[in-house]
Amino acid sequence: GGGGGGGTKHAPHNRGPAPVPALPSAPPPSPCVPFDSSCGATWIYPTNREVREYQYAIARSALFYNTIVVLPTGLGKTLIAAVVMYNFYRWFPEGKVVFMAPTKPLVNQQVKACHEVMGIPQEDTAELQGSIRPEEREKLWAERRVFYCTPQSMQNDIQRGTCDASKVVCIVIDEAHKAKGNYAYSLVVKEIAAVSPAFRVLALSATPGSKMVDIQEVLANLMIAKIEVRSEEEPAIQKYRHQRMEEIITCEPNSATEEFKKRLADIIKPYLDRVVHSGLGGGFRNDPNALTAYGVKLMRDDFNQRRIPQGTNRGHIENALSMLTILAGLYEQVKEYGMGALLRKTTEIVQNPGSGTRSNLSRSAEFNDLHKALERNKDKHPKLVQLCAILQDHFQRHAQAGKSTRAIVFSNFRDSVMEIVSELNPVHGVVARYFVGQGNGSKTSGMKGMAQKEQKELVRHFFAGEFNVLVATCIAEEGLDIGEVDLIVNYDSQKSPIRMIQRMGRTARKRTGRVVTLLSPGEEKKYSAAQKSAKTTSDALKNHQKKFVLYKQNPRMVPRGLTPECQKIQMVIPEYRMSQVGGAKPSKAKAGSSGSAVRREAASSMHSGWRLTGDQVRPSRL
Repeated sequence: GGGGGGGTKHAPHNRGPAPVPALPSAPPPSPCVPFDSSCGATWIYPTNREVREYQYAIARSALFYNTIVVLPTGLGKTLIAAVVMYNFYRWFPEGKVVFMAPTKPLVNQQVKACHEVMGIPQEDTAELQGSIRPEEREKLWAERRVFYCTPQSMQNDIQRGTCDASKVVCIVIDEAHKAKGNYAYSLVVKEIAAVSPAFRVLALSATPGSKMVDIQEVLANLMIAKIEVRSEEEPAIQKYRHQRMEEIITCEPNSATEEFKKRLADIIKPYLDRVVHSGLGGGFRNDPNALTAYGVKLMRDDFNQRRIPQGTNRGHIENALSMLTILAGLYEQVKEYGMGALLRKTTEIVQNPGSGTRSNLSRSAEFNDLHKALERNKDKHPKLVQLCAILQDHFQRHAQAGKSTRAIVFSNFRDSVMEIVSELNPVHGVVARYFVGQGNGSKTSGMKGMAQKEQKELVRHFFAGEFNVLVATCIAEEGLDIGEVDLIVNYDSQKSPIRMIQRMGRTARKRTGRVVTLLSPGEEKKYSAAQKSAKTTSDALKNHQKKFVLYKQNPRMVPRGLTPECQKIQMVIPEYRMSQVGGAKPSKAKAGSSGSAVRREAASSMHSGWRLTGDQVRPSRL
């Protein structure tokens, strides 16, 4: 059945709920394209894979409510999406079904992943990358029915009139936690709502936000009427998860790290004193060791808002704050990433001083002494030493047991990724490669960004076992299928619970996994904050849903008086051929067996009117 969404209005803490987009309330909304009643008596669920009760229950709910699915990484959100897309494809022969993901590699990956669940005909499918010419895009929107794209591509196509948004009957939104502010996900939903009174929204996320107010904004922007959440602690989920061992190792600084921290603190102190004596300084007083880049930002905000006592040299304090912004960043680098990271930053300042504050710093005698001492330094940061030991032990033990294994190392900063790779490759049994986004790094790092083609090729080599350690920035945290790994090492902590959850979800999918987080003294607070925030939001989603405002005008989509019954069916999945997907770049396909030819022929006959015949399926009603 269908009907309106639920939820009692309770505002989240500190801020009122984000406004919920309104659709016409009377008459009851119905889609702009006709519903095929001959298909509408049933909805289809596949039995090709093990039928998991939680996936089945969520998919059934998502057919009839605008739903956000909050499910740990690796537990089958894609299957749920494919089931919902497939049934809307059947029910609305003139409608358009759209799967949106935030990056092009993710979009490309989902085309095949969804096809392999439900086998939606490839001749009805299109992958809309930005490189496709406008005239071809228009043709694809006119002729195809199921689309995969980034929200930016979708938004552009709607605004240019290339896509008739009124024909969209179902949109799937991957990594839905991004649907805040003016991010394209939110704007696409608004664009469709402006021209269509009824369309289904299915949002997917491992965790939809770090704070209650963030989650509420996502729910409002995506017009969510129902929250479907499952956690790893539930018995129904645990049977599909393997044990994940989590360890925290605090790496105490060595004498070299302490020396460089002291040198930096000596450079920081006079500037901090100047600011503190003006009445600013917050809780830092005049202790350089307590200073953070965020703390300097707060001081600057305070300075800009308050009246400065008469006789105070405002420019003098502004200069000190500018210098502290740079120095606090350097101090955090040496604390968390070591002397190599600090040397790259000081080299950048020395080689490209520019003007103003950086130029003044580059001419400072103390700063130049620090830079020269860094160039002479041969000591490694304790984290690097610990990381090499962990990976050497990991690969040694697996080699002795005759088992293959792979690992991922995550670091927040691209500059540290190159240093980690160069330190790991001499370690016996380790072959490491870096994996970063498309933008170029700093000039001193010498690291160029990776084009999408390079990213895909690298992932393919990782899958094939050509190297065994991937050292990655945040690009590997989100969604991208880089396969199962046995070991995750977090080289730093993440204050964002979203990113920590995504990192940890990369292991323990098919067998026991291990997550090691390396922290420097002081980083423990950041890590604890992420853990606490994740627990708070998870608890609210699971046990306190009444705190959220849900969308009240949930579209039924199915005609009144009709309640589709489930048919569990062994789906016919034709061989995936990228060349048949509109907009996708053709690749050389492997020759199929006679069996695959039979399957394709069966799929073709199924595609005629998208009707299921008795000899193709063995339905079992629920």
